[in-house]
Amino acid sequence: MRKNIFAEQLLEDAMNILGVDDNKTITEFLETVLTSRGHKFTGINDGKKGLELIKQIKFDVILLDIGMPYFSGLDIIEELSTLGILHKHNILLVTASSMDDEMLSKLVKKGIKGWVRKPFQVDVLLEEIKKFENKS
Repeated sequence: MRKNIFAEQLLEDAMNILGVDDNKTITEFLETVLTSRGHKFTGINDGKKGLELIKQIKFDVILLDIGMPYFSGLDIIEELSTLGILHKHNILLVTASSMDDEMLSKLVKKGIKGWVRKPFQVDVLLEEIKKFENKS
């Protein structure tokens, strides 16, 4: 019986990824892209529900939108920081926010791991996610 080396590599590299974005089209797109590459993806379109999942489940990477209504990505970051657990999570901001690089750099100092601006190129996002392989 022949081994499917490609399939084994996909399983070995698979990550559990959470996407928190109020735009359902974005989370559906992320699901399509990431699951087609062998990753497990959970998409949430509500900041408070996203925070609850983050507190309950250890994800390899969290793709977090900043500009969500009612409970934003910044609210999630602040809550995780207050709880003293922000540094335990691999949070990558995926944002169309008009935040400048200086503000984003301050968030990195606070504990987020990086950012990608929308609209993003898929290969750029995948390269950023790849940085977290075997680091959760």
